[in-house]
Amino acid sequence: MNGKVDFVTVEPAPAERDLLGAVFLQPDLLDDLVIAPEDFIDVRHQVLWRTLKKRHKLGLPVDCFSVLQDLEESQVLEAAGGACYVSEHGDRAAIPAYVPQCAKEITPRRRRRDLLYVVQSAKAELQASTVEVPTVAERLRKAAEVASGAQEATLSTRLSVQMDNFAAEADGTRQVY
Repeated sequence: MNGKVDFVTVEPAPAERDLLGAVFLQPDLLDDLVIAPEDFIDVRHQVLWRTLKKRHKLGLPVDCFSVLQDLEESQVLEAAGGACYVSEHGDRAAIPAYVPQCAKEITPRRRRRDLLYVVQSAKAELQASTVEVPTVAERLRKAAEVASGAQEATLSTRLSVQMDNFAAEADGTRQVY
């Protein structure tokens, strides 16, 4: 286990596959994309993105065959989904003009996933009585601050309500909705 609670599940956005496919077809798109491998929800996409970025940075070809060969030599081909899965990305590529939109969808989804992890792990810790309510409340407040951006305003509000619910549950008082 990587220290994170395993029950955090968020479906990967189609934008992830669209973006990867577009990069296979037009590798120079990598020059303008500032996306960390961890921004991808799907672990296969993280592995593939690392390889694409590495090859591009080294000036190596970023075609499907070369990438597959690199993944196999690095012994991460299966972690990237296998040869068939990687090969399918060229069939599902975003139109180059849509690539910036794909990139904009990926990073906020990571923030939501990370916030979901904070909430779920806090709830699990409270239920297991392994942590005090003020500690969890502070962690949730910090997460709510992170989520205070325009796109995350609703999530920030939900986190604040969730924080109040956790405190109420722990104190044995009524829940706040």
